[in-house]
Amino acid sequence: MDSDKVQYIQDFNEIDINFDKKSLFSALVNCLTPAEACKVLDLTFEQELSKRWIIQSKIAKDMEAGVQECHVDLAHKLVTVFGQLPPKRKRACAYCIRVLIEHLSDDIRFPIVEFLLESSVEYVRQNAYHTLKKNWGIQYQFLILNAWEKYSDLSCAKLIIDHFPAENLVEHFDALQDTVKDTGYLARLYLKIGEHDFTKLKTLPVVDEIRLTYAATKLRHSFEESYAVALFERNKYSDSIGLLIWCFGQMKLWSVLEKIRQVIDTLPYERFGIKFKPEVTQNDSTKP
Repeated sequence: MDSDKVQYIQDFNEIDINFDKKSLFSALVNCLTPAEACKVLDLTFEQELSKRWIIQSKIAKDMEAGVQECHVDLAHKLVTVFGQLPPKRKRACAYCIRVLIEHLSDDIRFPIVEFLLESSVEYVRQNAYHTLKKNWGIQYQFLILNAWEKYSDLSCAKLIIDHFPAENLVEHFDALQDTVKDTGYLARLYLKIGEHDFTKLKTLPVVDEIRLTYAATKLRHSFEESYAVALFERNKYSDSIGLLIWCFGQMKLWSVLEKIRQVIDTLPYERFGIKFKPEVTQNDSTKP
């Protein structure tokens, strides 16, 4: 009977023809046992996309209720067949591996994550990064460090900033900063190092002084007036100038803000190279 169900599901095709047929297929899959659900997943990855998504969702739901031997066996089978698949099928296989290993124990997950991180293809590695974002453990540090030294992926940099000690961030500071400089993780990088040693952070060659100031603000550091004024002058045409002004307010730098008030009206014009012309009022003595 079990084999009949598996064959029935495998022969149930073209489920996107109408919504009711797709709903029926989903209902049938839900009737399968965990072992049957694992069997109906096509390891050639030539199934209809909708069929695969429904089957994967069923397997994930079963694993949430409790991982069984069939799930572990399926994960190992996916790793085994991965290298035999054509490139266009490998992406689907890598994602399916991710679906499974997010629910596996660390001892089973570890070698599979290592397998994914050894790939020279970024979308394969991304599945490992995504998994570790949800299931981090210190035992993965050397795997991530190896991947970082080989590939310097943005997702890899984010894991390092989130989970590695500040000493490691300082060691790889230039490369990390360059990788995350256009993301919100730049400020997080500065914050993480600043929490450990803000003096050290100020000696590093930062690429964004405004994000550095934001980190200082969050860490309750303040600047001398002369330093803050010079900082403003260097960054006054930045699109993030509002954040810098906010930081000065949090630092209670009233006198610096007064100086900024004197030039604030001209900044939008100067930013685009336009000479500022103040409006002439009716009470202007120069008016004839």
